[in-house]
Amino acid sequence: NGGGINFKIINDFNVALTPDTYTITTNVVPVTE
Repeated sequence: NGGGINFKIINDFNVALTPDTYTITTNVVPVTE
């Protein structure tokens, strides 16, 4: 893809012990193409 750098955003949803509480972890991973 033109030798550019694309950024892939990965969202991990981790559900805690209580159903109404959750943590969202956002990981931005640079992908070279």
